[in-house]
Formats: sequence, structure tokens, C-alpha cells
Amino acid sequence: MGYVLYTRDPDKQQGLLHLIAVTCQLSIETIALFHVFYSRIQINRTGKLMIAWLSYALIISILFPREFLTDIRTIFWWPSVFLLFFYIAKNKDSGLLSVFIRVFLPIIFIGNSIFFILIKILLANIFDYFKASVEIYYIVSMMPLAALIRKKSIKYLFFAICILFSLYSFKRGAQLCVLFAIVIFILTEMQFQRKSPFRIVFLLVFVLGGSFFVVSFVNERTGGYVYERFDQMEETGGSGREYIYSQVIQEYAERPFYQQLMGIGMGGVKAKYHITNIHDGRSYSAHNDFLEMLVDYGLIGLILYLRIIIGFISNMMRSNRLRLGAVYQMSFMAIAIFLTMSMVSHLFLYPSYVSFLMIPFGIVAGMCSRVYRS
Repeated sequence: MGYVLYTRDPDKQQGLLHLIAVTCQLSIETIALFHVFYSRIQINRTGKLMIAWLSYALIISILFPREFLTDIRTIFWWPSVFLLFFYIAKNKDSGLLSVFIRVFLPIIFIGNSIFFILIKILLANIFDYFKASVEIYYIVSMMPLAALIRKKSIKYLFFAICILFSLYSFKRGAQLCVLFAIVIFILTEMQFQRKSPFRIVFLLVFVLGGSFFVVSFVNERTGGYVYERFDQMEETGGSGREYIYSQVIQEYAERPFYQQLMGIGMGGVKAKYHITNIHDGRSYSAHNDFLEMLVDYGLIGLILYLRIIIGFISNMMRSNRLRLGAVYQMSFMAIAIFLTMSMVSHLFLYPSYVSFLMIPFGIVAGMCSRVYRS
């Protein structure tokens, strides 16, 4: 219900919808925390760090409010999803994880795919066919979950749709995410099957060659627009990102020490720095999660955030040592997508994106805790 109510731009929702969405999130948080502290289900270190970040971000939002209900929704969203799926994965007897993979995952993926297609049609009618579609990130963020699908035909269809849609989204960041995820999937698949290095290299060359053929075909059908987008990166500084990064760093350095340490509140770059893109004159966020976190929550918030990411990586490595197979594969792909999107875009400001990545992170944390404890 909370997902349905949460649009890509949460600032557009006011009043009653705010309260309903916050109530949904607080309910998830309360249930998760109840099971963590009173049902003998011990949360792992990553979960504790996430609760620490959540508590700190809540304090900063109270001290430096922007739109308080919007800020609270954004803060609570992705930790709630992580804790929920941590509990689902760790509670072996519930069977909820199997139900999610078999029933809800296909429904959500099909829904996001239909949503993407409708948005592309709408953009083509209002603007032009080549208008980039950020809605592709709903689909890309779900890509790691395909590793848990047992039927290979469905799994490969899942990947094929992600590849095709990422090309027609004309979002370079999404295309890089898909490329990294596919390469990781192939390498881990070969690792599980213990194939010879020659076969691994051959398969990689085959997949990358096939991908190049598909990209070339789409590029030709779009009049060279796909290659043109990448050629423009140096000329435009990554669509103005280099300029935004330099301005954010300069503005941060000139702020008082307490703001550097504690931050200025959620969405601080866009709301309080007012840095504009040199190409269109509009105000933007930092377009980099680490810079945005530094500005919004200061050095303290950034350190907690980095420690959470290290926890994700530690859980991934632990799942490999515990021979969890598909769970390790899913986690590896999720980390690659997470880091790529964090460096060239933003995640925690738009929790409808990051929530899909919190699902695999919560699952791998819960599975590792369950297997390790047993």
C-alpha cells in the first residue's frame, strides 16, 4: 500500500496521503522492531547500523526541517524495507520469502514494465521519442532479484526485458547498471558450475559481442542517438554533473563547522544550496549519493552511510563463504547497481528506487544470520 502511495516525486503528495504512507511505514518499522527485540530474532550488525542512521536522520530532520512529513517518509522508507525482508528471510518457517518470489515478484515486475511502457508512450507524445525515462530504474533495481528465480527460461526473459528497456530508456546510468549486472551474473554462474577459464572467457565474449550487436541495432534504428549520448559525456561534463559536483563541494567547504559535521537536513543541496545546472538553469540535487549525504547529514551521517554499505559488502562475502549460491549472486548484482547509481545519480532521496535494492540486501542479511546461527 505504501509503495502505491509513494510517487517518484514525494513532494507532490500532501495531507492525508502523507499520513497514510507514514502510518504504513511506521507499522512495518514497529512490527520489525518488535520481532527483533522481543521474538528472539537477533538483528545483524548492518541492521543495527541502519537503525542508528535512522535515529540520527530523524534527529536532523527535527532540528533542520524542510517538509517534515515528506522527510520522515523518505527516512523511514528504505530501512523499513530492509528490516521487513531481513525478518522474512530469517524466519525460515514463515514461507513468506517463497511466496514473494513466486507471486509478488512477477506481479511487481510486470507492473513496473507496463508503467515504463506507458511513460515512454506519454513522453513520445508530449516531448519526443528520445526523451530519457528515469522510470527505467524501477526495473533495473529489481534485476538482482531474478537470481532467485529457479526456472531459467523466466530468469533469462527477466534479464532480456531489462536489457531491452534500458536501451530504449536512453539513460546511460541504467545501461551501465545492466551491463555490470549481466557480467556479474555470468561470472558467478560459471563460478558455481566450476567451468574452465576458457569457457568463462568465451561466454563473456559471446555475451558482450551479442550485447554490442543489439546496441548497434538499436543505435541504427534511432539514427545514432544511443552512441551520441555517450559521445556527449565529455562535452557536457556528464550532463552537467561535473559542474554540480564542484559547486556542491565549494559550497560545503564554506559552510559553518556544525553544518559540515551534522548537515542541513534532507534534500539540502536542492532546497538550500540552490545550485543550478549550466545546461538548463534548473536547481538539482547533488546527483551523487555520497555528496548528498555529506550535505544533508554531515560527516556523521556520511560515516554511518558508508558503514552500512560496508555491511552490505560483508554480507555478500559471508553469503559466498556460506555457499548460499543464488543469494550471493543476487547480493553481488545489487551492490554493483547500488554503487553505480549512487555515484552517478541518487538513491536515498528517491526511496521508491532504493527500496527495490533493499529487498536483496535484507534477504541476504537474513539468510546469512539464519544459516550462520544454525
